[in-house]
Amino acid sequence: MKKYILFVEGKTDAVFLKDFLCFHTTDFKLVKNKSKEKELKNSDKFIKIIVSGGCTAIKNHLKTKFEEIRDQNYDILVFQDADNPIKDPNNGGKELRINYLERIKKELSINFDIFLFPNNKDDGDLESLLLKIVNKEHFDKSHKCYKDYANSLSSFSPQECCDELFEDKNVIFTYFRTYQGMRFAKEENRDYKTHFWNLDSKEIEALKIFLERIIR
Repeated sequence: MKKYILFVEGKTDAVFLKDFLCFHTTDFKLVKNKSKEKELKNSDKFIKIIVSGGCTAIKNHLKTKFEEIRDQNYDILVFQDADNPIKDPNNGGKELRINYLERIKKELSINFDIFLFPNNKDDGDLESLLLKIVNKEHFDKSHKCYKDYANSLSSFSPQECCDELFEDKNVIFTYFRTYQGMRFAKEENRDYKTHFWNLDSKEIEALKIFLERIIR
């Protein structure tokens, strides 16, 4: 059996990748579904998805976990946000983030493949990708109402508070909540396999190619 371990930044990433893999490979069975650890299995593949934190946490997590799995023949895949130099002047942006992870690879003598959200070539994050694969009809309808609400607050709410409402994470949270309620808007309860999302979008092709070894 071929075994894979996927290290991701947060619970959103773990749920999204779990749904993406199940959507594109129908025979996967979910055998563990904890908020920070998920396992998928079919007749010839076993996948473990582990939340390891962002770039400042990934080094220690990789080192600790690798000691546990050293002799278990896992292929290791690391998923991180590319971010941007404004957010992280030291390691932000696609090129700096890749260089940072390659240094970790050499320092720890651990071989792993790297995918940077949104598409392995541009600056951004998972949310940048998610906003490109929404069901446009549903999203535009709800987002128009959301923008009207947020803009109406500007007459009495601090500008900082109004700006926060338009951050990608908050926009996505509101999209989930609008159509599926508060419970399913929480990161660990989300479902990206519904008609509110397009997991066949051309915007997601880079991820599909990267994961081809698993889903083919």
